[in-house]
Amino acid sequence: MKELSRRDFMKAGVATAASLGLTGVLGSSKSWGKDYGSDEDAGGKPIQRIKDPANLTPAEKKHSPLIQVQGPVKAGEPTKVTVSVGRLMHPMEAKHHIMWVELYAGDEKIARLDIEPEVSRPVATFTAVLLKPTTLRALEECNLHGVWEETLEVQVSGPAGG
Repeated sequence: MKELSRRDFMKAGVATAASLGLTGVLGSSKSWGKDYGSDEDAGGKPIQRIKDPANLTPAEKKHSPLIQVQGPVKAGEPTKVTVSVGRLMHPMEAKHHIMWVELYAGDEKIARLDIEPEVSRPVATFTAVLLKPTTLRALEECNLHGVWEETLEVQVSGPAGG
């Protein structure tokens, strides 16, 4: 059996985590809180958003996260949520790349995926269990162009556990 280098082992782990997804049970009604209720992320960096959805800038086309939910969403049942960075593929080179993607429901973190340049693409599918309608929020960070955010309101049908 071939021995893996640390880098190859990490690459395989990231790819496996992204393909398997991560699960969280969510339904909190809390606000996003101090770190996420402002225009700064937890690290104090400004959060960038699409200014005019009908007229995207080149930077918005490459950097803003796109949230897609496999539906319909039923309360208490696993739902696949895919976050991809950009409407156009973002570069994934050592000098310019997406470093991570995070997904939240309200202020509850569903998951975070750290991404390696050159061997990965900034697309992650997570599995969430939503209990009620919520706002999904995706954040990502480009090493050159900062933190970007997108939100999506999600309707949930049926009672939880029913």
